[in-house]
Amino acid sequence: MTGPPRVLVLALLVATGCSGGRAPAAPAPSGLPPALQWPGPELTHFTTAHGLMVARLARDADESRFALLLALPAGSLHETAATRGAAAVLALLLEEGSAWVPAADGGPLALAGGEEAGRWLDEHGVTLRSSAWPEQVVLEARGPAAHARDALRVACATAFRPAWNDDDVRLALDRAADLDAERAQGTPGLAEDVLLSRVFPGHALALPPVPAPDDLPPPDALRAFHRAAARSAGALLVISAPDTSWLAAAVAECRPAADVQAAHLPPAPAPARGDSRAAVVGVTADVGDTVYLRLGGRAPPPGSAPAAALGAVLETLANGFSSTLVAELRTRRGLVYGVEAGLLPARLGAAWYLGTSASARDAAQVLRSARRALAAAAAGQVSADAFRRAARANALAHAAGVDGVSDLAAAVLDEFRLGLHPGESWRTPALLWAMDPAEGVAHAGAFLDPARTVVVVVARPGVLEQVLAGETFEPVAAQDWPPAGMR
Repeated sequence: MTGPPRVLVLALLVATGCSGGRAPAAPAPSGLPPALQWPGPELTHFTTAHGLMVARLARDADESRFALLLALPAGSLHETAATRGAAAVLALLLEEGSAWVPAADGGPLALAGGEEAGRWLDEHGVTLRSSAWPEQVVLEARGPAAHARDALRVACATAFRPAWNDDDVRLALDRAADLDAERAQGTPGLAEDVLLSRVFPGHALALPPVPAPDDLPPPDALRAFHRAAARSAGALLVISAPDTSWLAAAVAECRPAADVQAAHLPPAPAPARGDSRAAVVGVTADVGDTVYLRLGGRAPPPGSAPAAALGAVLETLANGFSSTLVAELRTRRGLVYGVEAGLLPARLGAAWYLGTSASARDAAQVLRSARRALAAAAAGQVSADAFRRAARANALAHAAGVDGVSDLAAAVLDEFRLGLHPGESWRTPALLWAMDPAEGVAHAGAFLDPARTVVVVVARPGVLEQVLAGETFEPVAAQDWPPAGMR
């Protein structure tokens, strides 16, 4: 049971309100290729008497497997000064701590230590993952369809009936130390953390940091945090399985035990407003001869036409071999291995980013090229053919990326998380396929304005000053990240 789940974030969704019942299937627009004419999965959703939102989706691609995602409203945005780091630690405890598992298939649940619970999962071919996000902690399970019901019972009991103990906390900290060390070594994750902290000042939109042992909330505070999440409204279950005739009875048991006392988590902050402002941040870290570059800014609301357009314009600049920056910096000049770009949506807003890494010798000229390409795109210098190719490639990639039940479940979870109508994401390919290039480039240009762009450079001391020679920048030390206000 290692590694976080890959929770898909769909940046190009069509936003409407949420309602109960069956999500309407979008009619297939004429002129679309066959790959884009799938109207979306059969989806039903309801809310239990205990406030759990349940979304069930059917998919014929794999009748032998199930996938489920259970999200608790216990993300880092719900932490207080006394519980900083609780979300990250709770995710580790849910995945590896003591849990409730069936003594026999379909039988009553019994409390088991972390190793014993792991053996039950391994014997039944079920994987259990957990990860912390700003808005929520997500527990994911998947495996053979024959064990879907028992896996749901295990996930619900793990989430709603805190069973971990002080020994589990100590074991979780051993793993947390390794994870924190990885994030502190100037990786791209650190660069994105810093980027998002400047795009959304005062809001920790990046993945919640794992606290150092000395900063860990005491076990009683962690238990109170977990119990409050279990009792709070807003928990969400998304499940995909070939047979869910048992679902209504099973989710009736997906609730806090009687001894889990009512409590309240602080509400998450309201969505961030306004534009990002230009900034240059230099991060010193022990990264050897490698320099990490991240540029970004505010993005349009997920689901809007400008968001779809911005995604397509970024595709003309990065990701593929025919994109502007990959063709220049890799194919012609051999300065980088690749350049990536995309959108990073979250409850408080959305950001775009463009990133790459280069040697200390080449980083300054790579940064100049990236800035030049973004400024040209902001000025509307993207051809209609390039935009149309990128938009249609994005549409086909979107359609091809929803074949697995885990991907489908994650997509539906994101729709609920972002406040979108269930099933609306399947209209994204049609939106992209038919978008007018001139309108799309104009939409995107406003968000790529250099006056709104944040630049983050991660390098070792001495190299950082060379890359940003002649520029005024805000210094940040990797060993001091994240600052106290974001913990």
